[in-house]
Amino acid sequence: MEMKDLAERLENQKSYFAKLITYEQWREKPQLYQIYGETGYSKCLQDTEYHLSYLAQAIAVDNPQIFIHYVAWVKTLLNSLNLSLVGLKDNLVLIRDFLCRYFETEGAASLKEYLELGMEQLENPTEALTSHLDAKKPLQDLAAQYFDLLMRGERLTALALIQKAVADGTSIRDLYLQVFEPCQYEIGRLWHTHQVSVAQEHYFTASTQFIMSQLYPFIFQTPRKGHRMVAACVGNELHEMGLRMVTDFFEMDGWNTFYLGANTPPTSIVEILDSVKADVLALSTTLPPH
Repeated sequence: MEMKDLAERLENQKSYFAKLITYEQWREKPQLYQIYGETGYSKCLQDTEYHLSYLAQAIAVDNPQIFIHYVAWVKTLLNSLNLSLVGLKDNLVLIRDFLCRYFETEGAASLKEYLELGMEQLENPTEALTSHLDAKKPLQDLAAQYFDLLMRGERLTALALIQKAVADGTSIRDLYLQVFEPCQYEIGRLWHTHQVSVAQEHYFTASTQFIMSQLYPFIFQTPRKGHRMVAACVGNELHEMGLRMVTDFFEMDGWNTFYLGANTPPTSIVEILDSVKADVLALSTTLPPH
């Protein structure tokens, strides 16, 4: 069986596989019900689907690093929650054994290889996620001030800080790359390690998007070159700030851009490509399953 065919079957049947695997895991260890209850069972079922989906995408492009990186990400998250890795390892073992039986000679060797590489990652020491606000990098004093203000909920003061930096001669490009980008990485790191809530991360991101929008009068002053770019996040992709930054860089270079934002249906992308006669299409996704 071709790798892409194997990946497609795995992706299409992941819900079915997840139900069987989760049922077997909790049947083997009935104490899980006593500890976690129905809510824990539902969460385990959801997580098993995620494991299968990332495995399918890694196989689709014949790149085990996608699955290995995902397992490392999950391991860091569990460690930050002070949760044991035993359940994750048991789950991966059951996925391996079940899929190898199900696919037999059609794709068992590849599935076994990818899953065992992922399980090896569990045995490696967890790498500490260091801060993305590095005092040695340019504008990091400004980035640190900006980050602290948004963490305190002082969005308008953060906006004034950025506006003053622009008035003092800091370029929009440098603000994007040396302030906004590392701050977004840092809030993501804090969420990943369970130091901030989803609500705090969303507030931080929405605030930065608002502040970026206040800089558009400077961005759109660039003389036009006549080139056109369409930019969109693929279906199911809700993280759009990275693409917004890329689009703004094209605007700063004199392009006319058509930014469609998050979760854009493919048919809508095709329609606007034809209507505006775009030179470039930029598509963004942050997660392999998307």
